[in-house]
Amino acid sequence: MDGIIWCYAAGADHNKTGTVDGPMGENVKLLTDRQLHLVKKALAIAALAMEPRPGRAQPTSDYADVKALLGEITESDVELAYYFIAARMAITGTSEDMPRSVTS
Repeated sequence: MDGIIWCYAAGADHNKTGTVDGPMGENVKLLTDRQLHLVKKALAIAALAMEPRPGRAQPTSDYADVKALLGEITESDVELAYYFIAARMAITGTSEDMPRSVTS
């Protein structure tokens, strides 16, 4: 995927992906609504997996960066909380077994 920039374009034809020319002639690949949803969910799962826990050495800068990136691409705190709940459910089968500190 060398030379392709991925982005989401609100109002685009979301039934299929497309490619457009960016402002500097670069190749920009548009994400569908479904693809963007999967990216958000994957970032939430990654944040939960990286969440610092007592007694474990983990990359806190990666955790903070992933959490910040997800915060940037979600439209509200409610949507952000939804993705962390969905991530907990994907990992544990329930929304209650994972620490809630990720959403705060």
